[in-house]
Amino acid sequence: MKKECPDENPAYRPADGAILISRCGCAIVGLTERGAVVYDMQLLIEHFHEHEGMGELDEEGEERSTATEWIAYNVIRGLEYLSGQDNALMPVIMDEEFQVFPYEADDEADDE
Repeated sequence: MKKECPDENPAYRPADGAILISRCGCAIVGLTERGAVVYDMQLLIEHFHEHEGMGELDEEGEERSTATEWIAYNVIRGLEYLSGQDNALMPVIMDEEFQVFPYEADDEADDE
């Protein structure tokens, strides 16, 4: 039987209004200054492989991470819909030194 992963990580106490990714507390690596949760992308991928049973083969039998696709399409896309809520502290998803979510503003768009 798979070990259950909680919503929160007991090492971190998010602020009221912080949005959490359900059952992904094992991927929390910190908090922002405002108390929003910071997730590690690689730990999220591991979580979905180990706790949610996501396979790694595509239709042709070649290796491909369905967990990565799930995170991109369902988790990040779902967070985009929630980002319009008043007083919501959106989580940050980091992949090494690169911020995956929320997206960084495009400086060139401001010049137009």
